[in-house]
Amino acid sequence: MPLESSRQTLELLFRLNEELGLTPMEFDGTMVLGFDASAKKSPKLDIAIRAWKEMLDSVKAGEVTPEELDAWKAEFGA
Repeated sequence: MPLESSRQTLELLFRLNEELGLTPMEFDGTMVLGFDASAKKSPKLDIAIRAWKEMLDSVKAGEVTPEELDAWKAEFGA
C-alpha cells in the first residue's frame, strides 16, 4: 500500500487507532506511536511489533541479512 501523501498516512494512522488502539504519544520531546494496552487486539499487536523489533535488531547486529529481513516481511505481504 503505497502512501503518497501525509494525508494518506494520517488516514492509515486513524484506521490503526480505531482498530488497534495505536496512539500518538510524546517521549522526551519526540513523537512516537504506541498503543492502548486495553484495546482488544493489543496483545497480538504487541507480539507482532516485538517480533519486528527483534528482526531489525538482528539485522543491525549482523545476525540477519537485509535480504532475510525482506523475506520475513514478505511473509506478511510487505
